Amino acid sequence: MIQPGSRSTLTEALIPPAGYTFDAGIATTYSLDLGTLMTLPLQLAWLAASDDAEAQSDPIRLLEGLRRVAKRLTVFADRGRIQIPRVPHALMGLMEEMICEVQAPHEGAFHPKCWVLRFVADDAERAPCVRLLILSRNLTDDRSWDLNLLLEGRPKGGFHKNNRDIAAFIRGLFGWSSKSIPATRQLLVDSLADDLHRCEWELPAGFEEVQFHVLGAGPKPRSFDFASCDEAMIISPFVTDGAIRAVVGNASSRIALVSRIDQLALLEEGTRKLFSRVDVLNDDADWGREEEVSSDACRGLHAKAFILRRGWWTHLYVGSANCTNAALVAGRNVEVMAELVGRHSRVGNPGDWVTEKGIGSLLLPYSPIETQSILEQKRIEDALERCRQAVVRAELTLDCRREETGYRLTLIGVDRLSNVEAAVWAWPLTVAAERRVAIAKSNDCHSDLGIYAPQDITSLTGFRLQLDGGDLSFGLELPLPNPPIDREAGVLALILRNRAGFLRYLSLLLGEPDDLLPPTAGTEGNDGWFGNSAAGDEGPPIFELLVKAFSRNPEKLGFVASAVKRLEKVEAESGEALVPPEFLKMWRTFEEAKRLGARR
Repeated sequence: MIQPGSRSTLTEALIPPAGYTFDAGIATTYSLDLGTLMTLPLQLAWLAASDDAEAQSDPIRLLEGLRRVAKRLTVFADRGRIQIPRVPHALMGLMEEMICEVQAPHEGAFHPKCWVLRFVADDAERAPCVRLLILSRNLTDDRSWDLNLLLEGRPKGGFHKNNRDIAAFIRGLFGWSSKSIPATRQLLVDSLADDLHRCEWELPAGFEEVQFHVLGAGPKPRSFDFASCDEAMIISPFVTDGAIRAVVGNASSRIALVSRIDQLALLEEGTRKLFSRVDVLNDDADWGREEEVSSDACRGLHAKAFILRRGWWTHLYVGSANCTNAALVAGRNVEVMAELVGRHSRVGNPGDWVTEKGIGSLLLPYSPIETQSILEQKRIEDALERCRQAVVRAELTLDCRREETGYRLTLIGVDRLSNVEAAVWAWPLTVAAERRVAIAKSNDCHSDLGIYAPQDITSLTGFRLQLDGGDLSFGLELPLPNPPIDREAGVLALILRNRAGFLRYLSLLLGEPDDLLPPTAGTEGNDGWFGNSAAGDEGPPIFELLVKAFSRNPEKLGFVASAVKRLEKVEAESGEALVPPEFLKMWRTFEEAKRLGARR
């Protein structure tokens, strides 16, 4: 049974186990916040603790986290559901390769929220660790109440039949992609699916079995059958009459329905009367840390759970599926759920969930409200959603051309937006939304988005729609066949813009995160790379860190070698000076020492 006093964050779930290193991963989400995604590699790469707010805003750590993780993590999101960043950043353009927008095969929503992560042991004799997260939470910075399941296992032996459907789901994700994917990334995801298929899971206390259900991914849409039960309870932020009756229609006792007040108001009265109690989340419930209370991110109920008792056994379904027709009856949405099975004497009954030992302290009885304003808001939202889908289907592309003052970005295909009722604006998501440009829906197929610095050019494009007093903003990744060759150089030059920045970057590569030089350390007036003056009085000298790594942790020199090679390549392509010559001279000495040592 859930205990709301025991809370965790997604970032905590991404930290590798002790003695392990992140190797590969996939995430699926309905909506995607780029700012949240940008910080997650810090945990996967052991570059910051989950509560280290300073590290999560440090561009040098963010840059290195992306460098280590971007080629090994793939994020699948519903097309057109990228959120507009609260704070745009040039680094967001470097995340394009990680992001794969997909479209559900049956004209529904791509709605699953699951992570599969593989960690390899420092000891090669030990098997990899596979971590599976089945979530109700999207990859956003929302402060909503969610319900998430974390399982760990070790791949061994043959395939386990209970893992077949979810492994097949992972293998098939690229088939729904809106863009072509490099073969190396596809092979990495396929190997992850194979290991997932072979895992035996460590289950939560009291549960004896887990099964996985993937909805909306087959050749035809189909409804999900929960079968008859003795007791039933539903927790779902979005609900419809037909889906509720499909879940509890054959239940002997309907314990409780927990949802949002606006959703409950739109149900038929007879549907609400099926349940012994109907509840909403208490707005005054304990929201945890003060900064979460003051956040303007979304709050409220977002957890999804179906708790059924059949005889001696409790079946707990958790995951992405709401109790709606699209998810459970029509079967159009792609959803992933885990079904945990345990004796009710050990894991509780459905009724236990609404007691003080469960989530009872968070709930209030539902009181009827007026529905006219809800219906009007829904009408506007539905109209804007139709406009969003028209933009998604328009197959827009981008073009980038060099000019004297920067790069001109052009949106191509806007003539196909003539059927969009809403007013439309567009802009690259690496810059503030205030730079958006109104799109004239005429016979002209081109729309000029303006001139930008190379580091601001991205395929991630923001759109804003306005219609009938309603407003909707979202992002799309559009084809950009000719990005600037000096785009990466522009990003690196922006972050490593002086010797102090380069010093901090090297300190991160060579030391532990706590050794990272503060932003003010190292100035252009310092004398050399070999003594304390190179790092100022506030951080370790680079030469000493190189010597320490050479003698104790040679793998850290590999990080430096990879970074230097990357920076030199960027320099050759763009002419932008990124590696100080005096460091390069010193670094060649260590490269020669490594080469001689390898011969012995």
